[in-house]
Order: sequence, then structure tokens, then C-alpha cells
Amino acid sequence: MDEEDIESRPVWDENLATELIGKLVLVGLTHCNSDGSVDRQEQFFGIVQSAHKCARVLLDLKGTRAGCRYNLPPDLRSYFKASPGNYRLRSTSEVVTNPDFTVTFSVQPKDSYDLCGPRSSRLYASHGTFILDPGNRPGHLKDYDKRRRPVSDRNR
Repeated sequence: MDEEDIESRPVWDENLATELIGKLVLVGLTHCNSDGSVDRQEQFFGIVQSAHKCARVLLDLKGTRAGCRYNLPPDLRSYFKASPGNYRLRSTSEVVTNPDFTVTFSVQPKDSYDLCGPRSSRLYASHGTFILDPGNRPGHLKDYDKRRRPVSDRNR
């Protein structure tokens, strides 16, 4: 998939959002430094619980992170149907068999927003990009919504 294919896809596709509910998604995140260099990469997987255009795609994580939830940005351009087979996660050596979808994102620190733009294809042509505020780093056991409240506190 080249840069033009990703950029030509709509950010939100209601049919795809509906199809994602209940599906197993394999996620790859590349965390970048402000200069665009790679800080770290992580992989995890989970079942999509909800997908909302103005909020997030919420995953109920499985494997070593079972019991945790994770918010992904509501940008569906990088979701693709997965080919059947076994996928080994580099960081944990877990094997995910026959996920329904794969998705990849590049995570930029907030201070790089002006440099790269919210959907920079200059650095990561095959990835979506989302901006991260300091202190709100994806991958922590508690994930945060836009108002920075822990997932468990949303209904209070």
C-alpha cells in the first residue's frame, strides 16, 4: 500500500466502523521522538468494543494485556483486513492466530505537531499519525480519553 492509497481513503468510514465491532485487531504503534526518529515500537491485540467518529476506537485487549482497554484514534485509513495466519508479536513473543484486521499508527509527541502536521505522510507513508500530549502516553495500563480521565472513571 503506498502513500497515495492511504491518503485517498476517507478518515472515517461508517461501514468499516460497524464491521470492526467485535473483530480481533492486531495493532502496531511506532512511537517517534520530536525529530522524527523512532523511540520505540509496540504491538498488541484486542477486540473492538466500540468505534465512534468523534471519539475513538476502543479495544478490549487480550493476551498479556488482557483486562485492559486501549483507545485508538478514530482514523480508519490504516485498518486493513488481515491475511490468515499466525502473527508473532516481537515484544512479547505472543502468537495471534487469524486476526480480522491489522492497523498501524505513528505516535508523534505534541511538540512535533507543527513540524509534521496531524497526518504527516513525509515520515510514515504507510501509517496513520496521531499526536500525543506529554504524560498521556499510549501503552500504559490506564488509557485516557480526550478529557484525560482514566477509562474506568468515564461514567462517574
